[in-house]
Amino acid sequence: LEIGRKAGATHVVNIRHDGAMGQLDEILGGRGADVVMECAGVPDALEMAIEIAGRNGRVAIEGSMGNDETIRIYPRRVLVKALQLIGICGWRTEDFNRAICLMGASKVDVGLIITQHYGLDDWEQAFSMATTRKDESIKIEFSLS
Repeated sequence: LEIGRKAGATHVVNIRHDGAMGQLDEILGGRGADVVMECAGVPDALEMAIEIAGRNGRVAIEGSMGNDETIRIYPRRVLVKALQLIGICGWRTEDFNRAICLMGASKVDVGLIITQHYGLDDWEQAFSMATTRKDESIKIEFSLS
């Protein structure tokens, strides 16, 4: 949440706290969100994204989930809201190349989301952090030195 504030978010909501849905409803003026991007990669987050989307809203699904993950979708809710569910596959090589170029040209500052730094020799510890202790990391950076 603090990183969101530092990055310029006008509102931040901790969805783990009671009353979060009411807080979101108040922020959105009871209309729901026009666009919701789900990037957490957990079924509950995708269900919440569909819930908070407003009429004619778009829900972009970027978070990586396992092949056997499922969510509850209420077709009537999707139909009544006229929602668009959009899958995003952000793993194309050209996207990574463009991101690297933008970072290299200082057009994108990723410093706020890099929460851990590891040398290449510590790759096992870094991968363990990234895969088993997600609450403690956002993005992990490797350095050659």
